[in-house]
Amino acid sequence: MNRDTIIQVFEHDKLRVIANESSTFTQQHLTALTRYYEKQPQPYFKLIHQGVQFSQYVGIIRVGSLTIEILPKVGNVGDANLWQQVLVGMLIESRLLDVRSPTQASLRVKSHSILELYIALFLDEVELLQHQGLLKAYRRVQENRGACKGRLLVHRQITQNYAHQERFCVDYPTYDNDNLLNQLLYKTLRLIPSLTYQTLLVGRTHTLLLNFPRQADISTSSHRFDELVYNRKTSVYRSAIQLCELLLLNYHPDLMAGWKPVLALLFDMNRVWEQYVWQRIRKSDLFNAYTINCQNTKPFWGNHSIKPDIYLEKKEVRDEEWPNIIVDTKWKVNTQLVPSSDDLKQMFTYNHHYRASRSLLIYPAADQNQDTISRPFKLAGAGGIHHCQLCTLPVLGERGLNRNIATNIWHLICNSKDYEPHVHV
Repeated sequence: MNRDTIIQVFEHDKLRVIANESSTFTQQHLTALTRYYEKQPQPYFKLIHQGVQFSQYVGIIRVGSLTIEILPKVGNVGDANLWQQVLVGMLIESRLLDVRSPTQASLRVKSHSILELYIALFLDEVELLQHQGLLKAYRRVQENRGACKGRLLVHRQITQNYAHQERFCVDYPTYDNDNLLNQLLYKTLRLIPSLTYQTLLVGRTHTLLLNFPRQADISTSSHRFDELVYNRKTSVYRSAIQLCELLLLNYHPDLMAGWKPVLALLFDMNRVWEQYVWQRIRKSDLFNAYTINCQNTKPFWGNHSIKPDIYLEKKEVRDEEWPNIIVDTKWKVNTQLVPSSDDLKQMFTYNHHYRASRSLLIYPAADQNQDTISRPFKLAGAGGIHHCQLCTLPVLGERGLNRNIATNIWHLICNSKDYEPHVHV
């Protein structure tokens, strides 16, 4: 019986084929990734001599029966299982992995890959839909049958049944489960046995297929998912279809014999970090005095626009002329707490256009106690003195992922008022 093989690496790591050694990552895997890269250039990794080097994208790449799990990492803490749980927690919190029961879902990963988590979540959703009853809808059927039902297609009747007048080419409506939503679920269920060999998941998939009404085989593209419009009856399908879209659109089978199919489910860690910080701020009662916006876009110059990661807009403006706060996230280590010239220019532009007198650059830190902020970088401008400060916030907490990010940020904002300027620009 085939077995799944999992390799865990960290972002920006290199993975090479080692000659004359029994290696899990073989030349066939490298060839498949090379073909995938050439067919669809993307920033997930770059090709190096006899291997690949990963970028800031995290998640999984599956090549044949090999799953490469790319995990985030900050500092020297290199426990793969810990960072796997951190990544899953961030994906759930940032809504990049939308599930009904995040606590149970995160526990279900254990030592398995993130791909199997996605599959398990998808099976949970389909089981729930089957229990509630799959959607039925009207559709039109055109077929050649032995009884006249519906509208007779005269032209086809003449051309196809001239010698078989006992048959009828008809067009009629029918009410059943064969519709686009169920077709996408069915196609994904049929794909799953080729994505995992885990007995429990494969067994659940076969059980669902046995109880699933047969559907028309459809081709899948992004246009199929763009066609979907959710209403009161179909909104329960939304989570399952999102997982369908991830699995179907990121699966790239190679039709040439001997080559391995590739599946890539990857996320930009900069985006994951930004969404995680935003969601924690949004759910915190400490920021009730602010309207919290993410990726709020404003026109800047000509056809250009600007959009800070997180924009905290004061609901009631009193004596402060520019009371708003800009929060920009960066997923990289900055131990010196010194911004680049481009960062300072960018934050001053944000302050000016969003009527904010203070902006924060948020960086990750692995140390649970490393909750620090730089002295303010100040510049006089419209609205008074503009402040820009760099903060490092711990990603890890006592039980894995630090879920007190919003409290950390609030304390830094409150305490930063007492700092004297560090640099005048």
